[in-house]
Amino acid sequence: MLPSTLGLFELSPLAVGLLFVGGLVLLASIPTLQWLVLRRTVRNAWRWIPWNMVAWAAGILWTLAPSPLVDERTPIEVITGVYMAAGLLMAVTVAAVTSVPARHVIRKSMHNSEATAN
Repeated sequence: MLPSTLGLFELSPLAVGLLFVGGLVLLASIPTLQWLVLRRTVRNAWRWIPWNMVAWAAGILWTLAPSPLVDERTPIEVITGVYMAAGLLMAVTVAAVTSVPARHVIRKSMHNSEATAN
C-alpha cells in the first residue's frame, strides 16, 4: 500500500503482473502453512491450499461491497454496520467454500489416527 499512498504507483503492465503474483503469494501463505501441519496426518493434504485460496479470493470480495454505500457524509454507525455485515458475509463465504475440503481433511485425519492406534 505504501507506493500508492506516496503517489509512487503507476499501473503499468509490470505493476499489474507484480500485483497479481503478490496476491497469489498472499492468498497461498496461510493455507501453505496449514498444509505443513496437515501433511503429517492427511494424505493429499496439498489439496487444502487451492480450496483455501479460492475461498479467500471469493470472501475478500465482500470488503468491496460497502464502498458504493458510504461516502464522507455517511454516519459512523452506518459505516460500522455495513462493514460488520461485509465481514460476516466474508466469514460465511470462506466457511462455506472450505467446509467440504475441511470435512474431507478431518475424515482422513481421523481414519489415519484410528489406523495408527490399531
